[in-house]
Amino acid sequence: MITIEVTSLWVSGEADLYNKEFYELCRSHLAEQGVLQQWVAIHHLRTQDLLVLLNTAAQVFPHVAFFQSPEQSHGLLIASSEPLQVDYRQVSKLDANPGVGKDLEALGVPSMWWLLGELVLYDHSFRQALSLLPSLTGLRQDFVSTDLRPYPEYQVPKGITLPYSTVEPNTELLRRFHSGVMPSELTILNLPSENEGNLILGYMTLTQGDAAGALALFKRVEGPAGARALQEMFWLGPASPATNSTPASPAVTTKDK
Repeated sequence: MITIEVTSLWVSGEADLYNKEFYELCRSHLAEQGVLQQWVAIHHLRTQDLLVLLNTAAQVFPHVAFFQSPEQSHGLLIASSEPLQVDYRQVSKLDANPGVGKDLEALGVPSMWWLLGELVLYDHSFRQALSLLPSLTGLRQDFVSTDLRPYPEYQVPKGITLPYSTVEPNTELLRRFHSGVMPSELTILNLPSENEGNLILGYMTLTQGDAAGALALFKRVEGPAGARALQEMFWLGPASPATNSTPASPAVTTKDK
């Protein structure tokens, strides 16, 4: 994995790490299933600039995802040459790790699966959002930032002069193409049963602010995962009338590794 978190993009030189040549360099150093993780600001960044940044990465990596933090002002770009997958066994080990548990508790996060709920764009929905590049910016669909034409170096600083917050319009764009709680293309490896799938979807739904929907999913969990679901139901409290509705079947693809 290559992980990058630099200072604000409007600082001279930082934008070089968002150019096509840098992404090509990263891809050349990653193994076949290697992953690039990169911080992307959502605050003080015009929507057209956000699209150019994401499009540049997507022109190099065939599989891309974007996560948005709960306060909505920060994001993470995840890119890989191979389809991104989540391994149930690996995440469960992290969830059971006392050290990780302390960090999650400090963040007010009940499970590692909660973090998966911050996924807003993945592959198809990611490229759907990028399809707006010509209409919103007047640039070609294949426009990217390069070392010879470092777009963010000179355009991103304009975002700090705006009289309004860019978080709202950027979030509106991301949420417009949000493909639901679980993208159909995302595979969870080694998922024991539908019960664990409902538990995961419950956490992801809770992350996205739908407590009623999460409670309904937790109620459907049986077997070994039932104790964990019961614990979360206890913390969520009594069901509201809305929680009696039956949620859609989990869009979780299971696969043995």
